[in-house]
Amino acid sequence: GPTFATGLDARPIACGNIRMQTMKSGVQRAHANLTATISPDENVHGMAQVRRMDTTSIVTLSLSGMAPNTTHLAHIHAGSCAAQGPVLFSLEPLVADAQGRAMTVTTITVPVLPPAHWYINVHEAGTMAAMMTPQGLNPIACGNGEALF
Repeated sequence: GPTFATGLDARPIACGNIRMQTMKSGVQRAHANLTATISPDENVHGMAQVRRMDTTSIVTLSLSGMAPNTTHLAHIHAGSCAAQGPVLFSLEPLVADAQGRAMTVTTITVPVLPPAHWYINVHEAGTMAAMMTPQGLNPIACGNGEALF
């Protein structure tokens, strides 16, 4: 975070060991492979499944690695995780248990097919009011979808 003033600002989002190397020319180089951290909500992983039947889609999200006993909003957006677009559909909130696991199922009736490129974004925020803050918008998980609708 920009200030380290809050717990969210101080939470690491990637971690790596730096290995220094001195070249014969005297130049030093450093190399680090960044991987997921053990911080809650910054090591979220899981799956999304979308089943389509006529004009109804059933979206199942199953995640782990979340902060224990927290709630998070999730949406289907147009675009991709790299080129994010507007919200197409709100999904049921994810409520993590004491082990940081959550699962939710949302049924969406879609009379018109959405764009071919979409993604699911899970946010730090658990309420719409919290979504109005930079911390609340923080994506803790993102996954690109295909034209399944």
